[in-house]
Amino acid sequence: MTRMTRADTELALKATAPRASDKLLVRDRLRSDSAQLSARSIIVLQASGGFGKTSLLLQWRREWLRRGAVVAWLMLDERDDATRFAQGIGVAMRLAIGGAASASAFTRSALTVQDSMERLTEWLALVAAMAAEVVLVLDDVHTLPDATVREAMAYLVHNAPANLTLVLATRRRLALPLSHMRARGQYAEVNADMLRLRLEEAIAVLVERFGTRIDTDTCVRLHELSEGWPLGLQLAISGIDERADVSEAVARLTTLHSNVNHHFVGELIEHLPPALADFLTRISIADMVNPALCFALTNAADATAMLDQLRASTPIFVDVPDSDWVRVHPLVREFLRARVQTWPFEVQRDLHFRAASWLADNGLHEEAVRHAFATGEPQWAYDLTERCLRQIIASGHLATVLDWIERLPLAEIERRPWMKLGAGWALVSGNRHRDAAALAGPLLEDESAPISWRLEAAAIVSAAGYHADQFDSAAELQATWRAVPQSEKLKRFAVINRTALSYLYAGRPDLLRYHHAQTAHALGPQEMDALSGLGAWEIGMSYWWEGQAELARATLRAASARADAEIGRRTHLATMLATTLAAVLWDCDAPAEAAIVLANRLDVVERSMAVDPMCMGYVTAARIAEWEGHEGRAFDLLNQLCVVGEARELKRVCVTSLAEQIRMHSRRGHAHTCRTLVERLETICPIASLSESGLWGPLCKLQLSMAHAYAAIGQEDYASARKLLTVAARLAAHLRRGRDDIEIKLLQAFSSRQLNESDTILLAEATSLAHAGGLKRIVRDTYFDRMQPARHHTDHVLEHRSIDESSVAPVIAQGGNDTARVLPSSLLTPKERDVLQLLARSLSNKEIARALDIGSETAKWHLKNLFDKLGASSRKHVVSRARMLGILEVSDFKSYGPVARTQRM
Repeated sequence: MTRMTRADTELALKATAPRASDKLLVRDRLRSDSAQLSARSIIVLQASGGFGKTSLLLQWRREWLRRGAVVAWLMLDERDDATRFAQGIGVAMRLAIGGAASASAFTRSALTVQDSMERLTEWLALVAAMAAEVVLVLDDVHTLPDATVREAMAYLVHNAPANLTLVLATRRRLALPLSHMRARGQYAEVNADMLRLRLEEAIAVLVERFGTRIDTDTCVRLHELSEGWPLGLQLAISGIDERADVSEAVARLTTLHSNVNHHFVGELIEHLPPALADFLTRISIADMVNPALCFALTNAADATAMLDQLRASTPIFVDVPDSDWVRVHPLVREFLRARVQTWPFEVQRDLHFRAASWLADNGLHEEAVRHAFATGEPQWAYDLTERCLRQIIASGHLATVLDWIERLPLAEIERRPWMKLGAGWALVSGNRHRDAAALAGPLLEDESAPISWRLEAAAIVSAAGYHADQFDSAAELQATWRAVPQSEKLKRFAVINRTALSYLYAGRPDLLRYHHAQTAHALGPQEMDALSGLGAWEIGMSYWWEGQAELARATLRAASARADAEIGRRTHLATMLATTLAAVLWDCDAPAEAAIVLANRLDVVERSMAVDPMCMGYVTAARIAEWEGHEGRAFDLLNQLCVVGEARELKRVCVTSLAEQIRMHSRRGHAHTCRTLVERLETICPIASLSESGLWGPLCKLQLSMAHAYAAIGQEDYASARKLLTVAARLAAHLRRGRDDIEIKLLQAFSSRQLNESDTILLAEATSLAHAGGLKRIVRDTYFDRMQPARHHTDHVLEHRSIDESSVAPVIAQGGNDTARVLPSSLLTPKERDVLQLLARSLSNKEIARALDIGSETAKWHLKNLFDKLGASSRKHVVSRARMLGILEVSDFKSYGPVARTQRM
């Protein structure tokens, strides 16, 4: 080591891996032994600065070392010509091996062989002779001279022996011919999208940092603010004072006065050469840029070189995969745009004019519209808006279109029929159904208008009727709008969507899915847009309607993830999918996941959702709040839903709110409150006034019958409850509402039990149906705590018909309380989290195995993993460690020791 240090001390420093933090986030989805990375000869990490490439390399290094591999590390720079590069990897291997005899051979190779290619050849031969897996990690490969990449690096890659894995971390794509390695399955790439923190990973980081000071909504807002950029999240965290209210601090992060903007962005700009800082500020007015747009904005002859220099020297750019487009991260972009706003108006106008002109000339009309409005030339902006209005609606970016409409004078919309129809569709989708009908109605009645315009106006008015929850009047127009020409995606969307909804509310969810299958076959593969997203929502909704929770979850989870990724988490379509998915997740007994799905979305739900997704969102949020012990918050959410229903004159929304409140009070035996709420229901929508024909009447009467039945149970009037449930059962069967049918059977069984009649057949049938559909929580939600006489009987049935992985039987046997909650953590697998939750409830190994429907040996294996991961020596120690690490929240600690109690449902 002394001889090597004298030869080149600097190389020894470059060949030393950075120290890994004790709080290094371990990402299980990117483990080195995952299916996408294991058995690969070369792995490339390509992303801009701040995406956590080095952190992931350190995670992999730990994993490889634990598996007994030899891991060499080398940091590269622009001075590494072929000779220095070859010498560096020799030193890296010397340090990786230590004092072994083979290490001396690598040292001699590094110091005695002069020709770089001979040195690499000898190094590869020595690696091949080793009886071990060898990993060479090369960081900052993008800094290498082009000649070193073309010659030395290419030689190393193409002559690597079978026991060598090369890991290359770079900020830009490497000029290496790797197609043959891709074809043979020897190549893997981890890009910026894969390196982005997933929501659950960001939550784990934030809970580790702030503990109980931060809630799920705030975690989600921070994740959205950083867009999964690891450095962005760290910057946001650093901008929050240790003693500050975290929610308020996050709200201030987007202001111009935040610490993040001043200390990070301001310092970054100050250290750039003036010309480069000016270039960066000018291009920040565009959401995304490429070299051509940069040139159009700046007239800089070397725009491409300046952009490349900024990408290489600053960690603020996010690459768009497989293109030359990049964008400045939002945390930085808003600060830079604020600087632009201090410039003279003429300069700002010129910049926006350049941007709008280039974007419009290149067919990017949506992006061009924003800049056109900023130029102060409204007619140009109106023309561009009319040109792309329908395309943007169909793509699912509804909020953008609604913002445009707010800026358009009504007279301008009125004189452009094509724009009027497009605005009508946007207003319908944004639940401004009265405005939509007012805009399209006159065109429908205008006999001088072309028939295609009148038919489309009829479609808009009909769609407005559905969004106003006036199914029957909307259905009267169906014979007319079915004839709308379907040459345009927006019109196809209207026809397919409204036809499918009419099938659903008529009680034919099977016809809905058949209809979508036929149209999907005719249309072919679809990108994530309004047409495909609404189709997925309707199919998922149809499964939930029938009580097929697992099928609904599979459909909605995939569509929701795509919508979040492709069009934005807080868009109308993504939120619509999310609210329904959250309701399904609740039924599947995944309340923690449901909470994450709904987080930071209720304001979007209130503004723009149709009746069903809005009700599902608020009711699920209320149930989650109750599950978390925040009863007041739960009732506040339901009252807020009722207020929204009254403001928008949507009776079914008010009925849903009051019905859920009745259910919650009935569970607590609040007979007087149930009676009062029933009186409010009768004032809003008397049950006797509802018809069982048509579309709207049966659905609303089903809700009211179940609400009245819950109220009767709360008042211990079980005979009346059974009569009401008989009506509800008939309506549920007519509408094929399988989930409601199961809940009704459970309530009928309980009422029979209280009247000293047999409930065995009904209870067994309901339990079996729930198990078949994956409704893992419905029995627990229906057989609530105060139903003491039924608990032993229910436990007996459920013991033989295991209904879900969280074990309804043991929970009911313990009084139905969710005493422990496991928070999302990348440290544990989903099954290990389930085992930990049951362990915290003092269940034995046998009870855990039965609850999760696994063998006793499998349960023991999961427990052993928990012991190892949490560094615990006993079952009690496992739970204590989980609490200390913030993985487990416990409200009633039972035998493991006292903790602060929070009220549970």
